[in-house]
Amino acid sequence: MAQLKLFLLGGARLKLDGEPLVGLASRKAEALLIYLACQPQPQPRDLLATLLWDDRPQQRALGNLSVLLSSLRKPLGSLLLSSRQTVGLDEAGVWADALVLARAVGAVAHKPLTGETAVSLQTTLALYHGDFLTGFSIRDASQFEEWQLLEQERLHRLAVTGWEQLTTYYLENQQWAAGIAAAQQLLRLDPLRERAQRQLMQLLAGDGQRHAALAQFDQCRQLLADELGVEPEAETVALAARIRAGEQGAGEQGDFLPCSPALLLPRTIYRATYPLVGRDRTGAIATRLPEPELSAVNAKRAGGLKTRLALVWKRRFQIYVFPTTHICLGWLNWVAGHCCQLPSPMPLVYRWRVRPRPRRSF
Repeated sequence: MAQLKLFLLGGARLKLDGEPLVGLASRKAEALLIYLACQPQPQPRDLLATLLWDDRPQQRALGNLSVLLSSLRKPLGSLLLSSRQTVGLDEAGVWADALVLARAVGAVAHKPLTGETAVSLQTTLALYHGDFLTGFSIRDASQFEEWQLLEQERLHRLAVTGWEQLTTYYLENQQWAAGIAAAQQLLRLDPLRERAQRQLMQLLAGDGQRHAALAQFDQCRQLLADELGVEPEAETVALAARIRAGEQGAGEQGDFLPCSPALLLPRTIYRATYPLVGRDRTGAIATRLPEPELSAVNAKRAGGLKTRLALVWKRRFQIYVFPTTHICLGWLNWVAGHCCQLPSPMPLVYRWRVRPRPRRSF
């Protein structure tokens, strides 16, 4: 059986039996292989046709899919599982870095790390070279694009969770050098995570790098001012004071709420019936979050808006929000009800979906 490897974190590279997979019929053939490799079971043909040709009539889209599958049978052989109803890949012959990452983080979620599992997790997290399918796109396939963006956010959040778990483990076990490296990786992914800033300060102080720890505090304070217009939390200021006075302040873990894959935004998203607000009005969104008429916030690509809103919400209402591609107040209400206390009742369940881009005619 052929062996297909997909490197999807930081780009899109496909290898078949160790060699680059070239000569595919189209970019959509590559997209189809990527989607199938990320699914746990074969997918209905109707779903795949709509995913790749949602601007075409169903019968024509199914015809396009059949042509695409015919072009893939020769290079893939028995690796391609195709019937009249479904299409899939034989998982025994498929390896994908995105799947490996998700399994590794899920395997240690809410479990204490050991020396062995910490090494294994760090090795797997090294596969995260960038966002899922960075630079990859196909034309006239808005549903594939929506799936891609959701996967991008989900995998980014899993990488953050993994590095945070490692950072906490190294801090608790006073493994300063390894902890500093882990905290720096975490902050590359999520620089506005103030708890991670505190952990890095503690690790640097524990390693005898007091001046570097205080410099990290200054950098954190400047970043929060530039991005959120706020001062550091009292815990961060107190930690800096202890370090300045010659105390390490290690061991204080803060108010971390673990991010489980189960708490991520569900895959099914429905069409919006309430207004969406753009990235350029972050401040207005933050002040209007409790209002019932503002149902959701849409940020099409990663870039800090969702994190900013989550942090502002946390500071203002003492709850923590997991920023994902779509921030829906109904969903946040569910998260808040399971993780923390709300100061007042919130509006419930606004279901929506990102509006597809206008069709282009050629």
